[in-house]
Amino acid sequence: MSAERSAFSCDTFVVLPPLTDS
Repeated sequence: MSAERSAFSCDTFVVLPPLTDS
């Protein structure tokens, strides 16, 4: 997963658990 996508997911789904970041 690209860093841009990871940061986007983390910022967008901040309320959700860090599953997309993993």
